This record gives sequence, structure tokens and C-alpha cells, in this order.
Amino acid sequence: YDGHGEVTRQIQERSIYPDDLRQARLDEAITWLDQHLGWDAPQTNWKSLGPAIAHDRLNAAYHYLVDGLFAYNGRWRTWRNRQMSCLLQLPWLPAGLADDILQVANAPSLDYAGYMARVEKLTAYFEALQEQLIADGDYTEPVDEAFIRSHEEPGRAWNMAEWNAKRRERSGN
Repeated sequence: YDGHGEVTRQIQERSIYPDDLRQARLDEAITWLDQHLGWDAPQTNWKSLGPAIAHDRLNAAYHYLVDGLFAYNGRWRTWRNRQMSCLLQLPWLPAGLADDILQVANAPSLDYAGYMARVEKLTAYFEALQEQLIADGDYTEPVDEAFIRSHEEPGRAWNMAEWNAKRRERSGN
């Protein structure tokens, strides 16, 4: 019994999905999906690493797509054994994903044709997620922005002034 609503308020406060975490998880998902699905990576993986590792890379891409969808919706990713139920109940999913989920999560066959069929599905839903993020105004260039935010290394044009200021501060100059 929560006659004053205090317990409800505390649960809501402690289970909120913070915006900075949402941004970080979206950035990570976008960056890795681009690495796994872009740049002819799937074809190169199949040829150079073989079917077992290539399929495993698609499993990683699926993992990042699911991470991205949970983050987009501001929802905590649940236990692995309950994940599919929760995924399919998210407030926003790309159109058609629920119907295609078995082909997104699994290749229809273990040969190259089955592998590429899964690549096509994963790529289509990654593109749909990016389009939604752009439409919402969260990103204008998802892959570029996600990469830049995730890689604040010295010498990059977007943070060189900040890096120099910190360096001067540390060295006392």
C-alpha cells in the first residue's frame, strides 16, 4: 500500500532512463552497426574470416540493433531470456520489424545466401532507426555524430582547442 504515492515516486525516479545514457548507447549502437554492416564488411568478413565468424559478427550487429532500439525508446534492456517479449512491446519499432524479427535475429540458412539475407534485413532496420533519429531531430548525420562523440581523441579538429587548453592547464603554461 502506497497511500501517499512516495513509493511510486521513488520507483519512477530510480528507474528513469537518463538522456546522457540514451545518447551514449545510441552512439555506441550506431557506430558498431556501421562497422558491422557498412563498408562491405559483411562480404569481407565472409571471404576473409569464414562463415562461423561472419555469422557471429551478424549476431553482434543484431545485439547493437536491439541496444539501439531500447535506447531510442528510453527503456532498459531486460534479461536475455525476456528480451524478445520486451523488444516487441517497445513503443516505437521500425515498420515491419515485428514481422521480420526471426530473419533479423537468425539467418534463414547457414550458407552465403542465408547470411546475406540476414545482412539485408539488419541493414534495412539500421537505416530505419537512423531515419527515425533524423526525423526526431536527435541526429543529422548519425554515423558521423556518433563516431565523433565517442572518440574524443587529441588532434581531432572538433576538440583540439579544448585539448590544448587542458594541456596548458596541466603543464602550468
